[in-house]
Amino acid sequence: MNLAALASLALLFLAPDLQADLTKADRQFGREKWAEAAAGYAKVTAADPAQGGAWYKLGYSWHHLGEYEKACLASERASAFPEYRPAALYNLACAQTLLGRIDEGGKTLDAALAAGFFDYDTMAVDTDIAGLRDAGKVSFAPKRQYTDFKARNGVECGYEVLLPQGHDAAAACRAVVCFPPGIGRERCADWFTHEVLGTEARKAGWIIVVLVAPERGWQNHPGHHALEGLLKQVRKDHAIDGKFHALGYADGARSAATYSRMSRKYFGSLTTISSRSWARWDKPGKSFRDGMPVHLVVGEEDTPALGQARAVQEDITAKKGRCRLTVIPGNGRLLEALRGAALLEAVPEPVNPRAPK
Repeated sequence: MNLAALASLALLFLAPDLQADLTKADRQFGREKWAEAAAGYAKVTAADPAQGGAWYKLGYSWHHLGEYEKACLASERASAFPEYRPAALYNLACAQTLLGRIDEGGKTLDAALAAGFFDYDTMAVDTDIAGLRDAGKVSFAPKRQYTDFKARNGVECGYEVLLPQGHDAAAACRAVVCFPPGIGRERCADWFTHEVLGTEARKAGWIIVVLVAPERGWQNHPGHHALEGLLKQVRKDHAIDGKFHALGYADGARSAATYSRMSRKYFGSLTTISSRSWARWDKPGKSFRDGMPVHLVVGEEDTPALGQARAVQEDITAKKGRCRLTVIPGNGRLLEALRGAALLEAVPEPVNPRAPK
């Protein structure tokens, strides 16, 4: 069961009474009072079926109450809204599996993956889809070996360094730090390295660092300090030409954007791919007005991400920052055209390539 789609999306033009009902339901949802939340969201969706977030949370609430048939109906309705579709389809697959509809659940899970559900770490352990794993309906990328790193503050994380083909250890190379999607742990890193980077990425001539998130994730100060320690270690082990470039894929874009700001002495540019996390960023123009190049890459059919990217580009450029938007025609969240070496071509040059001392 997944809650990742619950971004802070603005609810506009709601009647005051309906807004009050929604606010009350959200309060009960936050307190995990599932029966009360379900009743509230049912009232909201009956009054206004266009409330995708209410459908999504209604399905989530019914799921926690063990009402899987009702959860299926609500999640299916939520999946019609682009901003909720990947996670809503995943939740639908969970409910179908718990009802014993294994073949149907497998097809729904495939649809969730095609829509851009990238959280393979959750899929590896979620008991709701244990039936799909047992039936061989879930496949994972081959496991990779990661180097363990323990920071001075005790935070433990992992990483893998991919060297370019024919690498000369004495020659300095540009380096990109990749934040995988999902919750960014090993299974998500496996998928990102195998499916997105692939063997072709080494031909781009970059040193590629793939991160594995610590247990509590990257979005906290202990994680930030651990990352800086890890980058110091990578710089010690390899000749890096200038600053690192931050690249965040889908959910990983939030961490990439955060750390490119918090660790400016290490990062010289930022690229986000298929990111819907910009809705959580307050005043990006203020944060990126120093001229660090930002490149936003989204699929033409990914309506929520495209809308966010356009707003971010406008805000950054209004503050005299550098922001480029690339729209990939005919693609949703899964950008098939941006794989391997082509992915690294999307990474912009930094304004100040000097490395930290």
